[in-house]
Amino acid sequence: MKQYVLPALLKALVMSVCFTLLCVIYGFISGNPYEITLIPEVIFFLLFFFVNFIEYLWKNRKR
Repeated sequence: MKQYVLPALLKALVMSVCFTLLCVIYGFISGNPYEITLIPEVIFFLLFFFVNFIEYLWKNRKR
């Protein structure tokens, strides 16, 4: 189980950073600055992490 935490953590980190970067780029293009507080960012990160962790556990449940 410990072997699936790090890949899920890294995948969640990449997804979270890419999502934030896309929102910032969209904010620059549209002229509406992207403003998000820390709490939603943490919630998104935790959501991505738990979804990825469950995905890794589900795919490798027979091992």
